[in-house]
Formats: sequence, structure tokens, C-alpha cells
Amino acid sequence: MLRRIPNALAVVLLLSGALNFAQNTSSGDIRGTVTDPIRAVIPGVTVKVKDVDKGIVKTFTTNGSGLYDTGSIVPDHYIIKSRTIC
Repeated sequence: MLRRIPNALAVVLLLSGALNFAQNTSSGDIRGTVTDPIRAVIPGVTVKVKDVDKGIVKTFTTNGSGLYDTGSIVPDHYIIKSRTIC
């Protein structure tokens, strides 16, 4: 019986650490793919992500696969607009 207590304690400590780590996340990211009407990807598109509440605009450009990724951003109200670079 005494041997099970340290094992159970170790499991509880491991799980509580994992739960605390998961709850400390206060950011996310926005990822997307820009496509044309026939769903072909479009590289080189300017994507603007505006934080409506703060008035901050960040600009991204889609890669060769038409993908963009904002990286880490805080949860807020965003508007996303894109424009093809010619």
C-alpha cells in the first residue's frame, strides 16, 4: 500500500503541471490560404490583419503555397483583408 502512494503522487503532480501549462496560454494565431474562384492558391498576396479595438494593422504576404500565418497574437476582434500584388 505504501508503495502506491508515491506513484499516485507522481501522477497527480504530472497532471497538475500539464493542466497549469495549458491554462497559461493567452495567445493564438490566424492562418489561412488565399485562393482564386477555382480554388487555385495565390502566392504573393498582401494580407492585412487589423486589431479593431487597438487600431493596429499588421501586413503579411502569402508564400508560394498561398499561405499566411500571423504568428502569436492575443485574442481580440480582428478584420482580415487581402489584396493581390501585381
